[in-house]
Amino acid sequence: MSAAPMICSTADRIEIYGQLDFAHADRIRESLLAVVNARRGTGRLLVDCSNLTFIDGAGLRALTAASRAAGAAGLHFAVINPSPALRFLLDLLGLSDSLTSSC
Repeated sequence: MSAAPMICSTADRIEIYGQLDFAHADRIRESLLAVVNARRGTGRLLVDCSNLTFIDGAGLRALTAASRAAGAAGLHFAVINPSPALRFLLDLLGLSDSLTSSC
């Protein structure tokens, strides 16, 4: 059994913490897409993943879907402070440069 991930949001920053896996990826993706749609064309969206304890392929798809939607909406999207689990997955798949930022 996995712990449900949580989202905490401020003006241009969202924090995801806990486990982002198959059981919860759809809910997180929908939450991220709702934020993207609400902020269409208004700057940036930073997703802080420093407290993400686990992520699988479904969780990574949720982040990449939000990134694509943000780009289409005119927002700068970046994952900041990736947890070791996320950093490993991003490096393994060659996605570090496209999803992360030093913002």
